[in-house]
Amino acid sequence: MNFTRKQAKIIKSRAILIYFLFNIFTFGQQNSDLNEITFFSPIDSSYQPAMFYKTEITGAQPLLVGLHTWSSDYTQSAGVTYYEICKSKNWNFIFPNLRGPNDHPESTGSEFVIADAKAAVEYCKTHANVDTSRIYLIGASGGGYT
Repeated sequence: MNFTRKQAKIIKSRAILIYFLFNIFTFGQQNSDLNEITFFSPIDSSYQPAMFYKTEITGAQPLLVGLHTWSSDYTQSAGVTYYEICKSKNWNFIFPNLRGPNDHPESTGSEFVIADAKAAVEYCKTHANVDTSRIYLIGASGGGYT
């Protein structure tokens, strides 16, 4: 079949959209060692959700804390990419909810988000063998700003 450039561009755009929608709705389902957990946040005595991967390697390993974009939450597909990188390098990984998308004051770069990020790290230090001298943050858009 021969497609015009415009048709090919539309087909490519739709394929990319389908790929991202699939990843958003199946986040964690195809990754049996990526677990949905909750951790205690002392700022308001609440339990916050996150996706968590604990490497099976013995000995202390690095920890990557993924920060989602402000328009989304911890089920965002970017977490799959971070998880896959961590798994390939035998790093621990957590992708906390950070109070969800930016539709309320407790989200974005609030004191709640900062407290949740710290509490997520503490959860990992308790539940995985974390090299505390190698804890890293990664994020894009609002996650990078946080």
